[in-house]
Amino acid sequence: MEEEMAVKVFDLEMPGAERSFLAECEALRSIQHRNLLPIRTACSAVDNRGGMFKALLYEFMPNGSLDTWLHPRAAPAAGEKAPKRLGFSQRVNIIVNVADVLDYLHHECGRPTVHCDLKPSNILLDDDLNALLGDFGIASN
Repeated sequence: MEEEMAVKVFDLEMPGAERSFLAECEALRSIQHRNLLPIRTACSAVDNRGGMFKALLYEFMPNGSLDTWLHPRAAPAAGEKAPKRLGFSQRVNIIVNVADVLDYLHHECGRPTVHCDLKPSNILLDDDLNALLGDFGIASN
């Protein structure tokens, strides 16, 4: 069975990209929670020209980010359906999911971890619209 993955490739020419890669790997290495975006593997390699390549592979979230649900494009592109809206109970569930994972990170995961970049585009939604927190590139312990 094939599994869809999301790949986050780091642009190592950007200042802080290497540090962001290492911070994300370190933050996710020892913590697990049902509302944290599961990382499948990390890749760090040197290409045949001596250039560095770093990427993280995550479980693909079919409903995208919370940002796309809260701020849909004004008009759907040709062939696209009208944007879906989140109902009240779905919004409450997302809030509870995010609060639960933040409580875990701050108080229950052994070493308190601060995400440092909480925003709708870093909250991803699974098949059932459960919220998963991702992008730990600037997290701190």
